[in-house]
Amino acid sequence: DLSWKTAQDKGQWIEELGIAKEATSLILVINNLDKVDEEAFPALDGFSEKERLKQLAEHNKLDGKSRLLYFSKGTDGEWMEIFSVDCYISGGEFLEKEAVYGAYVPVSTFGSFENPGSLLPYRELEPTDYWTFDPEHESYGTIYSIDKTYQKEKNAVNLEGMKSYSNYGMILQPEDEYFACPPLIINCQQTESRNDQLSGIQMPQEKLRMMIQSIDAETRFLIADRMEDFEDM
Repeated sequence: DLSWKTAQDKGQWIEELGIAKEATSLILVINNLDKVDEEAFPALDGFSEKERLKQLAEHNKLDGKSRLLYFSKGTDGEWMEIFSVDCYISGGEFLEKEAVYGAYVPVSTFGSFENPGSLLPYRELEPTDYWTFDPEHESYGTIYSIDKTYQKEKNAVNLEGMKSYSNYGMILQPEDEYFACPPLIINCQQTESRNDQLSGIQMPQEKLRMMIQSIDAETRFLIADRMEDFEDM
């Protein structure tokens, strides 16, 4: 249980990851909730062991059900867990979800509502704002606008039109520009719903809004299948 471990050693295990030494906050996304016999992932908050296994069995019905943990480094140098929450990893329309494994940095935030107090550049979405899946597109990895008369762009999605999925969002770029990861979007998600168009992470809106208000460019996102995979990032 990472929550217990963090409290016991004051987050020293996080320092051992290496990448955390230069980060002020660290977001770990673990795609192993379907491995009931492993203890590498955190227990679901407030559940007994029996209830936890029951919850995990239910999670197995949803491919890609994952767990996101948000850690922050205090002024005293100690790490603490801010929250952990279920999320969903998607590789988008053209990638397997494993293709998004790797280390990322946040570059900007966006949403259908006015800026909630983002520490990163924030964009309030317009009806003409799009995100492309095409790596050859000149605006790949950024939100861009098209003329109102142009109804559909190939391999692109209208973010404002996604409604609840784009109430709030965040754009991530690979930490290593030579690493074969795509730019990702973290966007909000209704309970038990998902959208496979975008490469990225879907998580509850209230938690995403909290992240937008508190993380900066010194935050690092690590996405992997198992805990031990974080050590090589």
